[in-house]
Amino acid sequence: GWVCDGRDFTGGCRSGQTDFHQTSVYTVTFRCQSSAIDLCEQCAYDPMLGRVTDSSVEADLEALAEPSMCKLAVTRLRNQWRRNWPATLPKYFAGGLLDVLVHALQKSTESTQRPEEERLVMQSRQQSGAETQKRQVRRALLQLTAELTHRLLCIGPGGDVNANDLVWALCPDPDGLGSSRTEDHWDEGRVLQLPRLDSAIVSTAGATSRPSSAAVAASAVPLAVSSSALPLGAGDAAVGAATIAGGEPGGMRASTSGNGFLISWRDGQAPSRVHPQNVWKMTADEDVMIATTNLFLEVSKGETSDVSKVSTYLQQGADLMATNGEGSAILLAAVRAGVSVDVITVLLESGAYPDAAGRDGVTPLQHIVHLQNGAAKAAASGTTVDTSNAARLSQCIDLLQEHGAVLPDEPTPEKRLAQLREMFGVKMVSSLLTLQSPLALPVEVLDVLYLLFRELPLSVIKQALEPQSFRALTALFQHFVGGTDNLSIAMVGCRIMRAIYSQLDPTLRYLVLSHGALRWAHRLASTKDVAQCGLYRQPHHEKVTPEELSREANALLKDLLCTSAKGDAGDMQAVASTSPISSEGRQEVSQSNDEWRANARLVEVGEALQAIRESETPESMTAAKEALLVFRELLKRTEKGNLADERCTAFELEQSNLLGDLLRFLKYHTDLLGTTEPGHGTRQPQVNPERWDIFREAFSEQTKQGRKGIGRLMKALHAVVETGEAFPVWRHRKERGLKALTEHIQLKLRHVVGGSDGLELNAPWLPQVMRSQVVVMVEPVVQIGLLSRFLFRVTPIADERYLVFCHRLVGAAVRERASG
Repeated sequence: GWVCDGRDFTGGCRSGQTDFHQTSVYTVTFRCQSSAIDLCEQCAYDPMLGRVTDSSVEADLEALAEPSMCKLAVTRLRNQWRRNWPATLPKYFAGGLLDVLVHALQKSTESTQRPEEERLVMQSRQQSGAETQKRQVRRALLQLTAELTHRLLCIGPGGDVNANDLVWALCPDPDGLGSSRTEDHWDEGRVLQLPRLDSAIVSTAGATSRPSSAAVAASAVPLAVSSSALPLGAGDAAVGAATIAGGEPGGMRASTSGNGFLISWRDGQAPSRVHPQNVWKMTADEDVMIATTNLFLEVSKGETSDVSKVSTYLQQGADLMATNGEGSAILLAAVRAGVSVDVITVLLESGAYPDAAGRDGVTPLQHIVHLQNGAAKAAASGTTVDTSNAARLSQCIDLLQEHGAVLPDEPTPEKRLAQLREMFGVKMVSSLLTLQSPLALPVEVLDVLYLLFRELPLSVIKQALEPQSFRALTALFQHFVGGTDNLSIAMVGCRIMRAIYSQLDPTLRYLVLSHGALRWAHRLASTKDVAQCGLYRQPHHEKVTPEELSREANALLKDLLCTSAKGDAGDMQAVASTSPISSEGRQEVSQSNDEWRANARLVEVGEALQAIRESETPESMTAAKEALLVFRELLKRTEKGNLADERCTAFELEQSNLLGDLLRFLKYHTDLLGTTEPGHGTRQPQVNPERWDIFREAFSEQTKQGRKGIGRLMKALHAVVETGEAFPVWRHRKERGLKALTEHIQLKLRHVVGGSDGLELNAPWLPQVMRSQVVVMVEPVVQIGLLSRFLFRVTPIADERYLVFCHRLVGAAVRERASG
């Protein structure tokens, strides 16, 4: 059987085909020879096939929300956006794409297993069919989210090439010289790794800066000739300046393009990186791919391109809908290269899509109109203009419009892209942060969050950080500095903190510093054993090396050191070296630990608790009581507050030693106890009952606020232990760290009938049915004597003789009887 390719177009197959089992060899097939697309009868006679309408948008979004159709819907959306995403995305956004996408992500991530546990189960082939489908749907949705982010932010490759895809690419010469184009050859390969996004937020070494709004607007929709307009290899020098984060695998030869697709070749040649412009997805056999790349080479010549050769390559089956790794189709590349009108005519008459947009969202018609407007402005200013070129541009505009190209009226491409970015940023930052617990967020989600924090304007980020998402962000920061699962999470954590810190906003910068990012980055950058930084799980499939994590931590550390003490963007050039942290840098790290004093309320609480140790007066006791209430309110705002509220993080509590001051406040001072009693000179101080009553007014089970306060205080204690922990503590459970010493554990008690010395012990005072149900929650370091007294106090007595004796005592008179 076969399947109608209309399932991959917007709206799906008109006869409802989704799989191969729905047809047979006897089903009527309509085949397009130029594109090799097979259609059913209803799709072949539907003139609206492939066009975005309200009904097709609704059908695609319904399929996206259905788990069984989600992967197919993702394919439809990606195919449609590859053609002209600036024109189609607004329609999908208006139809509720973001809400459907977020809901589908939430459904696909509902799991009680951690990500690494899911991978282990998947490797052991023990997953059920439903779990396998959920995992595949989640992967497709995450790919769709990442592609949306790349397109709207105009970063990364813009084509339809993914990891593990077969591609037709320009293989460098075996000697690795790359000096002559003739030494390179086109060959088939498989994508091992996508181009790495430049993680550097700095344009010069050590200088952290944000581009101006004018620069962002200018780079949002670049209408000038981009690298796609250059002949193959001409853009290599520009891209070669971008460094690749991390080293190449062993035995790998560096590519002349610096950063591109990492491709393994079928002839056994060592893997190499290839510029995205020279990579094409294998959509047909080798002959078609040869014709497609030859056509692209020919039109890239610009005015010198030969019309006869273009026609020859089209007759050989060149795919006009194919796009390279940059997302540039043949027609767009020809327009940007400045080919003649005859070449554009041949391409359009052969079936080239006139509105195929590139990665930046610019269509061929928009590009030519921009050039025409630039020429008109130059002529108005008195500059000499080539009249023949102006006539060529006018002819190209008429030709494109005759073949259906549409020039949008309002808003302008820049404004439309800015609107889409704002809608996407506000929705996705909030939704991705609250998608799961910070402990379970996949690294793909964190990568998207990093790009959003790095590229979105400050106003959009602040709008997205509404109370719930802001609390999720603070929990994510605590997860980073308290100990993450693996190196990948830690490296993305460094990038997210660096991106937020680069926004030049005092509130966001203080948010990063108040979580101990400076000390955490210093640990990652200086230690040789990452387990000493809380990275307690390092699975065998880890893709990030400790060296890569150390470089990323160094970059974060230098950004923080440049501005943590100065706070002025103009002084960010202070640290320009990429060498390891010097002794002066370590001194700055230690000095920066006093930045918690910027939290005025926390300082007031600490001073009030310290003052009562010097002189215990009614005024100091009242001040201490008010300080404890303020501390309870700080803990509440930390858990439920927003970006503008005062709060206290675990790192600030640790550095201020407030918990130690609170412990000393509750106990008698050693000097007050005296040493008159023999043997009691070194005993531990006892609890001061008067101060304990003050503490219980703020933190106790007596009131609703007190109960919530004591719970938040326990969470803060655990967070302080996690943040200050610099060495691994293992136990039998999968959790780790010193936190295990304070978490309650469950004890199942077993009744002992006989002793080891042969003496029979009394039977417990419990009915037989209850003897296997005695369970008690205790702290890991509880004393056995305390446990025994607790059990004697709460264990019921079921002996009939003792109960009869107690009943006889009820109402009886107790008389004193003389002895003897």
